[in-house]
Amino acid sequence: MYTVLDQKNYKTIEWSGGDSIEILIFPHDRSFQNKDFDLRISRTKLYQKESRFTDLPGYTRDLISLHGNVTLHHFEGTTERTVKMSPFKLDHFNGSAKTKSLGSGEDFNFIYRSGLEASIEILHHNQTKNFLIEPYSFQLIHVISDLIEIQIEPENDYLSDELVLKKGDSLLVFNETAKFSFRNASIASNSELAILCTFDTLHNRENYQSFINNIQSNYSH
Repeated sequence: MYTVLDQKNYKTIEWSGGDSIEILIFPHDRSFQNKDFDLRISRTKLYQKESRFTDLPGYTRDLISLHGNVTLHHFEGTTERTVKMSPFKLDHFNGSAKTKSLGSGEDFNFIYRSGLEASIEILHHNQTKNFLIEPYSFQLIHVISDLIEIQIEPENDYLSDELVLKKGDSLLVFNETAKFSFRNASIASNSELAILCTFDTLHNRENYQSFINNIQSNYSH
């Protein structure tokens, strides 16, 4: 099964450095402010020349730059690490690090409790992925190109489907075994089409069904 997440239904949260556009949070009734979530996926727009990230001890952060000119400075104890971000570059860091950013731009954030089974990657033009979704696991595909075409070929051929998603939309896939093919459907020349996040909620499966119900009630298929 899968559900298209239209960006018009995303939740926007203002913070000191800009805007955080929340795409998904699990469990669905948790919040970034309370730091009681298991995982959160968002896009952040950085407007200030210098911003400080929220301290998130106990979490792991994956950040992909989408555009702009941003440099990240991470401080952990006596160690400092500086990362100059460029479009589609990934930075993986501990949420407990004291992190500040210099510059403005936009990035994609995948934040999850340390120890949770999760992964992130960029999908490219003409790429094919075989999805075998285990119980309580999800795949979220977030579109970063202008327009992409997704062909879905499940084990039962008569259930084949084709979707066209615009930049900023997402596709949440669960309980699905199928081949997904991704193609650029616009005149854009970049090969980077979408960001794929995979995560497992087996550790907190009592919240799984309410999460699915909430997604399906808020988004159209």
